[in-house]
Amino acid sequence: MLRVIIAFVGIIIVGALFFIQFDTEAPEKKGIRSSGQNSARIALVMGIGDYRNATDPFYFAQSTSITPPLLPIIEPLAPGQVFTDRLQDGNSGPEMVVIPAGQFRMGDIQGGGYDDEQPVHRVNIDQFAMGKYEVTVGEFRQFVNATGYKTDAEKERSCWALGQNEGASWRDPRFSQAETHPVVCVSWNDGIAYAEWLTQQTGKQYRLPTEAEWEYATRAGTEYSRYWGNNFDDACGYVNVADKTAKKKFSNWTIHNCTDDYIYTAPVGSFKSNVFGLFDMLGNVWEWTCSEYEDKYNGKEKKCGSKNHDMRFVVRGGSWINKAMDVRAAAHSRFSHDNRYNNIGFRLAW
Repeated sequence: MLRVIIAFVGIIIVGALFFIQFDTEAPEKKGIRSSGQNSARIALVMGIGDYRNATDPFYFAQSTSITPPLLPIIEPLAPGQVFTDRLQDGNSGPEMVVIPAGQFRMGDIQGGGYDDEQPVHRVNIDQFAMGKYEVTVGEFRQFVNATGYKTDAEKERSCWALGQNEGASWRDPRFSQAETHPVVCVSWNDGIAYAEWLTQQTGKQYRLPTEAEWEYATRAGTEYSRYWGNNFDDACGYVNVADKTAKKKFSNWTIHNCTDDYIYTAPVGSFKSNVFGLFDMLGNVWEWTCSEYEDKYNGKEKKCGSKNHDMRFVVRGGSWINKAMDVRAAAHSRFSHDNRYNNIGFRLAW
């Protein structure tokens, strides 16, 4: 009788083991995890689980005092999205706009421009981000206060300022500026230094835009000479340029036949944006790019130049001092890496 009882108990134990094996392992073999195993693996990904219990289907049925953290949902940046990156002191960096990938014709499409705006050619642009505004006095001051940086104008004690050059700098460009005005009297070197600081602060690769990115972002899908159309006298609704306001002070200037109410720089964002949501892409201040100048396009417009001090770098957009010919999507000029003027600033890309 004892042998019969032992045999019967053995059959029950074998059956129970078979049931457990079927219930917990078969779903894995079919590519399906039990709910307990799914929970354990989710816990490991979130960093709250115990690796030793990751295969225990009943782990989360046990009593625990761990509260799963709420993780941010990270989604890809979408074209048109506006964002800022957090600096290490808790403040926000410049506002950036996601620019969609695309193709455009670069150069003097309408004809009648300068010789170095040729040849007109097609360029493919990957998605990138562009500063919504030109970098402001306040934003640049934040960088200087954090680092003790000295601009080229401060080191050399001069910046071109309509004849009042000696001692001029971004702190005193020889006209009044508020914190929301675009910073001027900054060289290509200064723009690069600011971008490198933002990169260190945020972990994102900030830089100056290439010349091709700049023109693509300015045109915003148009092929007009300016992003609002071909009539330069409509400029004052969109940008700050040499106009009737400036003519009252500078009587010998060639101007746009309109009034924008500013003689010098205007606060960023004072006028209408282009289709991409970017402000002051023409007028206000010339903007440094990272691209080396060529007198005929031959590929350098699509990449950043090195810090070779023999190079001349492209500026784009025209400024508060410029006539209509210079305030066009295709127009560009060039300066050495350490040149500084009170009508040149910059905006960022990444």
